[in-house]
Amino acid sequence: MRGFLISSFVLIISQIGFSQDKLFFLDGTKRNGIIVSNAKDHIYFKQSDSSATEKIEKTKLILIEDYKGTRYMFGNSPIDTLSKKIERDNSNRKLNSIAVQPFGIFVGRGSFLYERFTKDGKFGFVIPIIITFDPFGSIYAIPADSSFVPTKGVSFITGLDLNYYIGKREGFQFFIGPRIRYGTDMFLGGIKGYSIQTQLGWKIGRPDARFIQHLSLGFGFIRVVDVQSTQTLDPKQSFTWGSINYSLGLNW
Repeated sequence: MRGFLISSFVLIISQIGFSQDKLFFLDGTKRNGIIVSNAKDHIYFKQSDSSATEKIEKTKLILIEDYKGTRYMFGNSPIDTLSKKIERDNSNRKLNSIAVQPFGIFVGRGSFLYERFTKDGKFGFVIPIIITFDPFGSIYAIPADSSFVPTKGVSFITGLDLNYYIGKREGFQFFIGPRIRYGTDMFLGGIKGYSIQTQLGWKIGRPDARFIQHLSLGFGFIRVVDVQSTQTLDPKQSFTWGSINYSLGLNW
């Protein structure tokens, strides 16, 4: 009986010791004791029931844990500091971009792309405005095709891209998404139609940088709606389609 009482007493004392409040400091130290009160900017703390009450600034603390195990974080904690850094980085993030595709000029395209990024940078919505041209009207002329009609002039293509950016390296991110186009390509003999592709590529440039680049490959199909230059190619046909795309953009 006596041994049982001694064991019980030791157990109670140990539980009381482990049930103390805890203070965790920014310098890595920890103190156990009693939290008397939790004020706006200070913690009033006692080492034990018989010790004097101390006034401790919250700016020196990472967190406190009461005897029940409930934790309270403070403004200078590493977690909160990281959160504020993320908020700061997001506030510097540029959400708009206007880009050109310089190499498109060699295939009769003047391309301008506006992209709007989400605040977390995970998605980009792209609206392209593409001017197509064949100034000579004879680049795709086929001598054996008597039905060929030259197509001089200009036309337009537009559409929509949805880019999903993957990875933590914001300066060099992989992206994937659908790429939709509709309009008339004068350089291809006045073919009018729409294309749907899956685009895979890389974005080069941080979200807070002034300039940004995209390099991608597209795979899908094109549906021909009308053909101006020849009667050999019947409209209402679908063909496999692909693209190689490079753009240089300005962020703001």
